[in-house]
This record gives sequence, C-alpha cells and structure tokens, in this order.
Amino acid sequence: MGQYFKVVNLDKEEEMNPHDFLCGAKLPEMMGGLIMYALALLLADGSGRNEFDSDSPLIGSWAGDRIVIVGDYAKSGLYDSDYRNISEEMIRLLYREQFYREWLEQGAFESEPERLRQILAAA
Repeated sequence: MGQYFKVVNLDKEEEMNPHDFLCGAKLPEMMGGLIMYALALLLADGSGRNEFDSDSPLIGSWAGDRIVIVGDYAKSGLYDSDYRNISEEMIRLLYREQFYREWLEQGAFESEPERLRQILAAA
C-alpha cells in the first residue's frame, strides 16, 4: 500500500493535500505534481509576485515558516490534523497563469474536468 503524504505549515496551521491537485500522494508521485509548483509559490521570498504577475497574498505567505511534508505513518499525528486546507485556493491562483492553466486543463484535471470547474467556480 505505502505511505501517503501531504504538505503542512506548522506555523499557519494550513495544509495542501496532493489528492486535491489530482496527483498521487506517495512521495515520488508528488515530486512532479502541481502541488510542488504551489509549494514553490508559497515559499517564494521576494520576487515571486513579480515573476508570477499576481498580487495574491498567498505568494510568499509561507516563506520562513516551518513546513513539513508529513506521512500518514508519522508518529507526530500531523497527518490527521484539521489544519485549513488551502489546496483549492492555490489551484485557482495557478489557473491565472497560462502555463499552469494549460497544464490544469490538459494534464492534471483532464480526467476530471468537472472537478476543476467546481474549484474555479468557488472563487
């Protein structure tokens, strides 16, 4: 079966779940997934907004925080936390940029286009 992971911000009590990005939750599956792009935007300190052409307060909001990619086998219990899930907010942010929009429409959400429409409609 294997261990499943998610990204957790201990300081802000926020998290992202790879399944929300329609990618696998095992560590190797996450590496090439959209969740890692989202994590990079959250951790960008300084130039992220300019390079991403967005004024979203999410960009860089995790810079300097304690971040953990925690597995469901971890003894810390963090995997079962009820932290605020910001996955859908990050998907909507990524959708604003052409590269990610095309990837979302033709890649990650190709098998579940209705899921992407629901996320975008919730904005």
